[in-house]
Amino acid sequence: MAMIFSRLQAKQWEEASQLIHRALSTYYRHHFNDNRFGDNPAPFLIFPEIYESLDPDCCLTAMNRDTGAIKGLLFYHPRPTHVGIGIVATDPDAASVGIAKSLVKEVIQLANGKPCRLVSSAQNLASFSLYTKLGFVPQLLFQDVMLEVPADGLRWEVSETRNRSGVVRPASAEDLPSIVALEFSLSGLQRHQDYAHFISNPQQGWHLLVAEEDGLVTGFLASICRHDMAMLGPGTARCVEAMAQLIHAQLDWNFRDRDALWLVPASQTVLVNQAYGWGARNVELHVSSAQGATQALHPITLPTFMPESG
Repeated sequence: MAMIFSRLQAKQWEEASQLIHRALSTYYRHHFNDNRFGDNPAPFLIFPEIYESLDPDCCLTAMNRDTGAIKGLLFYHPRPTHVGIGIVATDPDAASVGIAKSLVKEVIQLANGKPCRLVSSAQNLASFSLYTKLGFVPQLLFQDVMLEVPADGLRWEVSETRNRSGVVRPASAEDLPSIVALEFSLSGLQRHQDYAHFISNPQQGWHLLVAEEDGLVTGFLASICRHDMAMLGPGTARCVEAMAQLIHAQLDWNFRDRDALWLVPASQTVLVNQAYGWGARNVELHVSSAQGATQALHPITLPTFMPESG
């Protein structure tokens, strides 16, 4: 199958969302007999909508030379310290012709020596193998947990995870330097444009909170809560107590009467047990990986699928 590699155009957003839906639905139905993504591709428009707003012209496509149909795509996110690789989707009818490999290799070339980072399913051995063969090294394992947050709020009685001297509050533009400096000091990442985007909230669904102690930002956690996406992350914190507070505040303030998804570092037993205590259930495992010389992620880090920029 002859391919043309190009950039996603606005007129192709609907086709791209249909491809992402088809790729994910086919994989989960075939491997897990799981129809978690349903039959409606419309919610997947969120990916070109938000990614093109955050990182314009940063989606590579592989199109059939004869028909012009998109057979594969990859969203990527250039940042000062690295390049984040987001969704990589291939048409199930073209899954064995090397499209995903070609797209990832192209982004590695575009990174021009910067490390590339991604979060991928630990249960999808085909993608795991693809990335490791291209030099990606696994770093942290995450448990994907899902919770139906009660309509009347989320009670929290786990006193040992409370940072009683600290406060959690919504972030403002004045917090941006502290947020960026904190993440850089802990994980070596710089993502100013992400956090500025969350605060400006152009899609009306972002929430960014900070944990503060003695006037210093000790952690932060973002979330997106819309009809088509409800997920916590990204975020990081110096201590588990601050992250525990941030997770509770996000769920209790912004996700009442909603299903919420977040990725918990499997090594952080306090945060894992906190999720279990609320009734959250595991739905999948993911692993963060990096290609190239890069600082390891801080262990108290929550990645996300929206946006996958770190």
